[in-house]
Amino acid sequence: MNLSWFRPSKLQGVIRVTKPIYSLGRVTDVFGKRWDVKAIIGDTVCACLMSQLHPYYYDTSGQSYGCVSQKWKPYKYEVVGRNAT
Repeated sequence: MNLSWFRPSKLQGVIRVTKPIYSLGRVTDVFGKRWDVKAIIGDTVCACLMSQLHPYYYDTSGQSYGCVSQKWKPYKYEVVGRNAT
């Protein structure tokens, strides 16, 4: 079963990257943090830090996790130079 929905939410911050985000999946920001992106809406993405992602989304051992809940929250993303601070 896969249940998904969108609801109004405040932006959680800004993810700074060196090139535009055109596809879903893993993205690394200019600070080396890895994100999992599930939606792209203009210059806003629904993302979750990989360090906060439930193992269900990357564990290939076949382990059963039962019912899993995960949130990908909205962030603006900004394209900046490689040496941004």
